[in-house]
Amino acid sequence: TKGLADYLGEHRDEIAPVVVGFDGRTSSRRFAGDTVGVFTAAGFPVRYFPTPAPTPLVAFAAAEYDATAAVVVTASHNPPADNGYKVYDENTAQIIPPVDSAIAAAIDRAPGAARVPRHEWMPGEKQLLAEPIGGDLAEFSRIEREHPGHSPGLVGRRQSRTVGAEGEVGHRRVIGQA
Repeated sequence: TKGLADYLGEHRDEIAPVVVGFDGRTSSRRFAGDTVGVFTAAGFPVRYFPTPAPTPLVAFAAAEYDATAAVVVTASHNPPADNGYKVYDENTAQIIPPVDSAIAAAIDRAPGAARVPRHEWMPGEKQLLAEPIGGDLAEFSRIEREHPGHSPGLVGRRQSRTVGAEGEVGHRRVIGQA
């Protein structure tokens, strides 16, 4: 996360929020808390989901909040004991070359996790730069969890914003230390 924060600080003209979401895996909530803590210690405002959220909803939230990036703490289709995260660029699509390589290089330059400044924090706790996502987005998340696939309005809006000029969306991820 420190490497991603450094990359964003070097490559963005202004500080905009980062959106953070997480899945229901055992360690995801703590990893999301570490992610938020590193971003806020680096000076980034963060909008976060206080409960597990579907991956597409996090990208949608990034568009809604004009975020500079979004992170979804998830192991996706990997074994249940694993965890990592997906990174979405300011266009709300998953990162693609050359951005993925530049972020990976920034991660390689970052210090080890024990030396990374962070605000100790867990989703749901008050934090100066971190604000929970609520309202329509939280309601959408609840509906999607209880009735998968039955909330097309918000997803349709998100999809129209993420497709690039050629109609393709990148599918790469960077996994790094919090």
